[in-house]
Amino acid sequence: GFSIEKIAVVSAIYIFSSLALLFLTSLSTEEIAVSLDKMYADDATDVIQDLPENIQEEVLEAIKDDEHSSEISMLLNFDEDSAGGIMDVDFISANWDWTVANALAKFREQVEEVDHVYTIYVVDAQKRLKGTLSLKRFLYASDETLIKDIFQKDPISVGVDEEAETVASKMEKYDLVVIPVVDVNGKLLGRITIDDALDVIKEEAEKDYQMASG
Repeated sequence: GFSIEKIAVVSAIYIFSSLALLFLTSLSTEEIAVSLDKMYADDATDVIQDLPENIQEEVLEAIKDDEHSSEISMLLNFDEDSAGGIMDVDFISANWDWTVANALAKFREQVEEVDHVYTIYVVDAQKRLKGTLSLKRFLYASDETLIKDIFQKDPISVGVDEEAETVASKMEKYDLVVIPVVDVNGKLLGRITIDDALDVIKEEAEKDYQMASG
């Protein structure tokens, strides 16, 4: 059922989203692009998807950071209600052929792009997800130890085309704060955090409310 509190929260989200869109469309293409440059790719993608179609491409072209722009373009290709549509493309990963010493140096480079680490993923030379790395085992291992000798196999993951609502349910079922996203070949593409999953649950509640209220 719909409690007063639930209706109030959903209504607030709807009003805030409408006001935010109104503000955004009052800015120039360049001003929007500058704002998106400072956001994570998944958040920037959400903003672009809410813009009128006739200015989406203009804003994308106005983003000065080419890598950032290409990441957003990739995310825009996925259905916004799929795992690919809500995933974050910034994460920490280790090639299983790296030594512990090599991995540590690489992590220092990668961490600059990542807000919250949560999990370190282990991939092979083709970037296919193989498992996760326990921080405790990593810290206790000698510098020459290979990642493939200390990682944990069989990680829980989701396919890039899985419905976002299904992803949220899986995270809830296994009590996960983050889950990796892979393509049909098992290549690691991104991750979905609990915040992203909660956003999906809120959006579904909003849809249910709108349908119930006609």
